[in-house]
Amino acid sequence: MKLVRDYLALAIGQVLSKIVIFVAFAYLARTLEPEDYGFVEFAFALSLFATIVVDLGLGAIGARELVKDPKRAESLTATIPAARILMALMVVPIMGFGAELMGHSEETVQLVWLFGFALLALPWKQDWLLQGLEMMSGVALGDVIRAGVFAIGVFAFVRGPEDFLEVGFIEVAAAFSAAFFYLGFQRLYVGPLRVRFSIQQIRELASQASVIGLSHVVWAINQYVQLILLASIVGGASTAYYGAPHRIVASLLIFGHLYHFNLFPVLIRVTLGSREQFAHMMQASTRIVAWTGILAGLFFTMLGRPVLELVFGDRFGAGAPVLAILIWALPITALSGHARQCLVAKNRQKQLLYAQLVGMAATLLATPFLIWSYGAVGAAIGMVGANLAVWIAANAYARIHIGTIPFTGGVIRPLALAVLILLVWLLVPTASWQLVLLLVAFAGCAPLIDRQLLPDLKQLAHAKSGLGEDGQAAG
Repeated sequence: MKLVRDYLALAIGQVLSKIVIFVAFAYLARTLEPEDYGFVEFAFALSLFATIVVDLGLGAIGARELVKDPKRAESLTATIPAARILMALMVVPIMGFGAELMGHSEETVQLVWLFGFALLALPWKQDWLLQGLEMMSGVALGDVIRAGVFAIGVFAFVRGPEDFLEVGFIEVAAAFSAAFFYLGFQRLYVGPLRVRFSIQQIRELASQASVIGLSHVVWAINQYVQLILLASIVGGASTAYYGAPHRIVASLLIFGHLYHFNLFPVLIRVTLGSREQFAHMMQASTRIVAWTGILAGLFFTMLGRPVLELVFGDRFGAGAPVLAILIWALPITALSGHARQCLVAKNRQKQLLYAQLVGMAATLLATPFLIWSYGAVGAAIGMVGANLAVWIAANAYARIHIGTIPFTGGVIRPLALAVLILLVWLLVPTASWQLVLLLVAFAGCAPLIDRQLLPDLKQLAHAKSGLGEDGQAAG
């Protein structure tokens, strides 16, 4: 039951913090000028990327080592912050001076510096400590505190376009609020707060974390570099018309993450079993994810404009074509999650990194030209293409090292039905309520067109109880 309670705590904390942040950014979109909102998204993307660089996988290694030996808590809580401080002192100036070299306005550069200063709180974001101590409710509470402080600050201090820079100060307050919360837990459950700059210990931790950290950095490039390139090459309101749809998609991706997080123990067991059973489980999960993910893609493709105008304001309806493309990163990422998680389950992290590097190469080679040619729409095509490249590469590595993961088997039918509905939408004038009927028709036809859908759903529902420890079907 503790596993269930911990998962629910994490899920509730993640979803709640995402909702709070999403509402805060929707308010910013309505309060700031579109161009200024775009540069807030730009600073936020830079900050997320820099956060991953500063951490460099140290949190994951710290949690792992703490689980192995709880007596190392005091040593790890002194060494990991030291390593992160050194990384932050290198990354923050790169952020600030980099924004200046890109030719952004003085106010935008100041905003980036403020977001960079917030990274100095990251060394004391000891969520990995609570994870290692199995205090998942504390991890969830820390996320909610950070999101809550940011949202309260936005609603209290951002009243109009003239308060553009206030967003940066609010980000600093939110980051340090979460850090103080984690330090309180550390002081209560571990002991005095110390920082130990032991070069040998930092080097040992960094060598263990390097592959994980590099993988996280490459993932961040595939998800956020399009926005950064768009802001630097084109800038202006186009950054906002990409940033708002991207925020919707990024918020929805959490549901795919939670799905694979929950499925991960099952994947570990089935990878130990026969290839036939592995393929059967992958077929069932792929089918379920394909139907649900493509339904979400249809919804935001056809109803993207009213959704953007409802959430971000009438000015952001211009971002509808971007959302219509960008939303397809959602089912692609959810589908590729099967291969990516299986590679981790079989201790094939290097192959996962290689797959993500394929996506990064596709992004860096194609996205600048797409942006020069098509602006925000080109950036959206770049992100979808990067995720598609990762899916193809990860599936290829999984096929070689683990077993067959369906690439098209469970996808063809929902995709064919989606294409048919999109053709009707494009060729026949359709009111909003008729679009809803088309979406209902898609969902209603699913079990009729794909007769294996309901049996696979039932199988997945009982997956955890239906497998023995060796990966074979129980009973």
